[in-house]
Amino acid sequence: DAGLTAKCGVANEEKRDSIPRTLMSGPDRKPSSHRRSRALPWLVCATGVFVSVLVWQATRSELRRQDEARFERLQERVLAAVNLRFQAAAQALYAGRALIESHSELPAAQWTALVETMARFFDRGVVGLGIVQRVDRAELDTLEAQVRAMGQPEFQAERRGDAAVAYVVTHIEPVATNRNALGLDLAASPTGRRRAAADEAMRTGRPVITQRLEVITGDSSAVGGLLFLPVYVGVEPAGEAARTRALREWVYASLRFDLLLRGVAEVAEGQVDFEAFDSGVASADTLLFDADGKLKFDETHWQRMAAANAGPLTATLTVPIYGRTWVLRLRTSPAFDAGGNDWLAPTLLGGGVFMSFLSAGFTWLLVGARARALALADRMTADLRRLALVASRTASSVVLTDADWRIEWGNESFTRLFGFTPDE
Repeated sequence: DAGLTAKCGVANEEKRDSIPRTLMSGPDRKPSSHRRSRALPWLVCATGVFVSVLVWQATRSELRRQDEARFERLQERVLAAVNLRFQAAAQALYAGRALIESHSELPAAQWTALVETMARFFDRGVVGLGIVQRVDRAELDTLEAQVRAMGQPEFQAERRGDAAVAYVVTHIEPVATNRNALGLDLAASPTGRRRAAADEAMRTGRPVITQRLEVITGDSSAVGGLLFLPVYVGVEPAGEAARTRALREWVYASLRFDLLLRGVAEVAEGQVDFEAFDSGVASADTLLFDADGKLKFDETHWQRMAAANAGPLTATLTVPIYGRTWVLRLRTSPAFDAGGNDWLAPTLLGGGVFMSFLSAGFTWLLVGARARALALADRMTADLRRLALVASRTASSVVLTDADWRIEWGNESFTRLFGFTPDE
């Protein structure tokens, strides 16, 4: 019995071997392949999101670089506008000095005519142009008589100072807005800032501006400064001591900083908010100009903005202004942001993420369609296997031919009936 069973097993194996491989072979697919197919949509989604994030970061960096370049150009425009406004005042002083040098004694009418001629070229921040004479306090009466004789009969020099030398304003135009400044002794100021700037200009021969102070504008005052230019007897000498001895008087411009620098803010077209400070310390005491009227760029607030390291662009500029060093602090405004392309980076990120999920969904559909096709192939292959087993074991004669009627396979019944072996 054992021998018979073995022979039957061998016979069955031989019969199965005689079945065409195309009919007997099943699908050679492993479970791991199916799992890889299911993971493919997630891989597509993750790759798409990763690439979108990279593009978003690169775009944001490029936009930041472009904004920084725009901001640098605005800084250049602001600096140019500041220098231009002060240059106009300095040129007026040089014109006034030339007029004084051409007269041994300057009549008030000629000074008035000069100022009226140049007034249309002034920025609104130039409040007035004047002349200051240095005189011994004992000679104030003589100075008053001379000034009155030159066309100012109501002139009166201030006498409240106790210094040996007085710095008296003998001419000022336009008188309507500077009448209270006429006759003032600038050396009698308790802060000493006016005299310090005048003396510095005398020693150097160059225009020098005062520290922050209150300048007279009509019946009130405003934050500003005085710009002094010395006038010497004859040719300007060399050396501080020689210039001090040769000094004749000063011409000066009274400047109101809020009006002078308002034009600078207009040049920036509202794209930057800036504040100007006198000297290197930014505080309410050194504030010269604030574009929006709200002090936000003093040391405390500025350090907080620097620590945040985000948001609007900022810059601190040191500007030499006629013997003084000003600090300009600038920050971009919403108008600056509106002129950029900040919307581009998040738009690309959102669009990239959307396309990533869309691609993942499409891949999921393809993988599902492939899985259904493979399942159908598996069912059809199983049917063919069963059909092949039936065909190989039936008592009927069965042959398979190709399209040209060449026999590719025959069962055992065909061999017994016709006598041809499968090889034949």
